[in-house]
Amino acid sequence: MLLLVLTSVTYGPGVGTPYFADDFQFVQKDGALLAPVLRPNSVNGFYRPVQGMFLAWVQGTWGWNTAPIAVTQIAMHLALASMIVAFMRRMDVPVLHAAIGGVFFAVAQVNVSAVLGNDTMSQVSSTLLSCVALWSLIEATNENGKKGTKRLSSVRPYAIAVSALLLALLSKETALGIVPVLVGLVGLAAWRIRGRVMSWQTCRDALPFVIVAGIYLLVRFATGAMLPQADGRYGVGVGPNVVRNAGLLLGAAMMPVSTVDAFLAWRERDTMQLALMCGGVIAFCIAIVWGLAHSERRGLIMGTSIALACSMFPVVLLNHVSELYVYGLMPLVAILVGCGIGTATVRVWAMGRPGVALGLGIWLLALAAGNGYGASKKVFQMRANGVRAMTLMDAVAGHVADVPRGGRVVLLNPADGSEEYSVFLVRGFNLLRYGEEALKIRSGRNDITVEIVGPGRWRPSAGMVLTVDGDAVRRVEPGEGNL
Repeated sequence: MLLLVLTSVTYGPGVGTPYFADDFQFVQKDGALLAPVLRPNSVNGFYRPVQGMFLAWVQGTWGWNTAPIAVTQIAMHLALASMIVAFMRRMDVPVLHAAIGGVFFAVAQVNVSAVLGNDTMSQVSSTLLSCVALWSLIEATNENGKKGTKRLSSVRPYAIAVSALLLALLSKETALGIVPVLVGLVGLAAWRIRGRVMSWQTCRDALPFVIVAGIYLLVRFATGAMLPQADGRYGVGVGPNVVRNAGLLLGAAMMPVSTVDAFLAWRERDTMQLALMCGGVIAFCIAIVWGLAHSERRGLIMGTSIALACSMFPVVLLNHVSELYVYGLMPLVAILVGCGIGTATVRVWAMGRPGVALGLGIWLLALAAGNGYGASKKVFQMRANGVRAMTLMDAVAGHVADVPRGGRVVLLNPADGSEEYSVFLVRGFNLLRYGEEALKIRSGRNDITVEIVGPGRWRPSAGMVLTVDGDAVRRVEPGEGNL
């Protein structure tokens, strides 16, 4: 019940946030339900059929009403938070530790972009299904640990694990990171059951996971989906980017306040605020590590840590990472946070020092409040962006009526110097980025060409040029020169 209340209060205000920016990449043009299975997204080349089919159904049934998307993703997020608590209790972790892990995951500010994004169901569903696969395989290997057993004991959870992996991959390619974890669990079970890792039985039990991953990669290649490249935003490489990306992902996961506030403090060189934020992260990490070092759940901690390291791949190889990717790590991070902070709390209480225990309790409440407040700010920032995007689109559509047939519309971003960060701070017409086709559909003018440009890139002969003054869209006259 606590998780339900926290999740509803945190994310409820964001239900129905309109499409904006990257969301427009996933506005289905033909609405064919099976099209995402047969071909990748025409805008970005992503092959994510689970999300594509879901959005085709939603848009075919409710049009541009995004409430069904948000409700579905919030429900999946709540299911994940509940699963974390249930799994930790299944592993004989005390109630306090499990509750801390579940609450941390439910309200962590870094989860907002994944839970409420209209284009991020792939991230949430892939994470949920990956966790189902991992837990199911653990159940399959734990049901019979007697030495001499010839195979994984229970077919049903094993089959669920294989099926969940397939659906996780069809949700998002980042689920490839759990394949080594699943194979490792099979090897661990073989060592515990048979006394050795390598055997034909081990290969037989691990092979379905490898086959599923291989088939997925072959299908992905056959559809012409985007492949890894050396350059660009989604380019991959092995070098300093791996360490940098791992640090950014884990730092965002541990941040007790909004990452937007941290970004602005960094851009504004606010050393005092940055010092307080960094101090909070460091103190939080020290408390977690100290608690984990004194925890009796060494096996769970070691396994979760290894799984966390593996789940960072292939994301850490990218040239650019966003905090959206952190969501895939958060269930594992939450287990470690629950075990670490829970153990630290119990240890401090056992010391018989009420003052220290009270101080720790106040500090933990402050961390929870910081995360909750940061999450709430982000929710309203995303909603404001969606509302403003629709306002801009309607205003532009009103001007488009004056464009001659086959004409060109240039949306000129103002040189206002405002900052941009992820999906929370978006400047001017960038709220309509990837929405050029949607704008043509909304205005009933499929004959025109729409382009968004930055200041200094416009020339008077470009066609109809529109810019943003405050909240109003106005036409730029040729006499105004090159803005």
